[in-house]
Amino acid sequence: FWSTQFDMKLQIAGIVPAGVETRDELTGDAGSAFAVTRYVNDIPVAVEAVNMPQKYIEAQRLIGTRQAQPA
Repeated sequence: FWSTQFDMKLQIAGIVPAGVETRDELTGDAGSAFAVTRYVNDIPVAVEAVNMPQKYIEAQRLIGTRQAQPA
């Protein structure tokens, strides 16, 4: 999913299953450009990025590997 809202570009990939606890990793500045990568059992399952296309692409590739990442 992606959307452009005024000067903000929102990109989302992956799905967090309902009722599953995640470990969330925030990158960037929560004000203007940031990304949240969500992990289940250290496996990346989703990313939500605002004005951080490079982090979105990186996390999207990790999600595709379905391999555990170090905490």
